[in-house]
Amino acid sequence: MPKRSSDTVETILDNPDAIVDEPEEVAEVTLPGGIDEENFSPRASDFIDMNRIDSAPTVQQAREAAHIPPHIPMKDLEGKTVTFVHKRKQKAALPNTGELREGYFCLCVFTDSKEEFTTWVGQVILTRELLLLQMPFTTTIVKRGRTYMFQ
Repeated sequence: MPKRSSDTVETILDNPDAIVDEPEEVAEVTLPGGIDEENFSPRASDFIDMNRIDSAPTVQQAREAAHIPPHIPMKDLEGKTVTFVHKRKQKAALPNTGELREGYFCLCVFTDSKEEFTTWVGQVILTRELLLLQMPFTTTIVKRGRTYMFQ
């Protein structure tokens, strides 16, 4: 099972050998109005004051409040230097064919700006390397022909 560390990204980058992995815990989350609750209601007015609907945060504001980093496709990372901090095996459907492909969901940091983001890596050569590489590592994403590579 994948492991994670509660250390900050800065701590991981400054001293990767001092990181202690913590066991992955599966938290049960029950949201108000969820279909698993007995008091589920199909009426939105049971969960929000309809007179205040215009003050509901945008999805971007909600993501920022939840500390969810933006997701950037691999094609937009070409030529950029990034630090891969964490990886998790994950299957994803290819956009063109819908074929499920093994890959990695990765937490990364732009080396220059220190901005966090996520990306999904499913290219064969990159997934083979990610299987063997220890986190964290810094690389520049390059494209040779149709193939993305770490450089």
